[in-house]
Amino acid sequence: MSSLRIASRYAKALFRLADGDLAKAEKQATALDTIQELFAMEESARILRSPVMPAELKRELLKLALDRVGASPDLRNFTNALIGAGRLAMLPQVGEAYRLLLDAARGVLHAEVSSAVELGGAEVGAIQSALKNMLRKEIKIAQRIDKNLLGGFEVRIGNMLVDMSVRTKLDALAAQALA
Repeated sequence: MSSLRIASRYAKALFRLADGDLAKAEKQATALDTIQELFAMEESARILRSPVMPAELKRELLKLALDRVGASPDLRNFTNALIGAGRLAMLPQVGEAYRLLLDAARGVLHAEVSSAVELGGAEVGAIQSALKNMLRKEIKIAQRIDKNLLGGFEVRIGNMLVDMSVRTKLDALAAQALA
């Protein structure tokens, strides 16, 4: 099973502990963000990711971070379970998956906009506004460069694809010419 799938399952389990309380889920997400900062620091990341470092050392390091943010007993038990399962190194992925679940619960959609060149803020804003009007939901956009598009853009939201690329238009013209 892929590590993303496993991280997603852990995130779902933690999200279920919030029991539909979005305020509690947001507090958990904020605490997870703080813990994730430990993975950005070289020394603490080395300890937390290492399979040979003692579990007690990892627990103490996490306890400092959890105390700092006033983490819930659920999150404390959750991180201890990750340590016990030898999956603490997955915590950053779990945090990302948790944020996606929280956004979905709030009705926020994630869109990936692919284009041949990086789009400017006004262009991204226009795409975001059009999607918001079309779908009646808040939209968070991530950009991706795809040189194969030649021009235009593609927007992917879940399984939905809006293809406004030059490549697709040229392919359609070629198909018409051959027909």
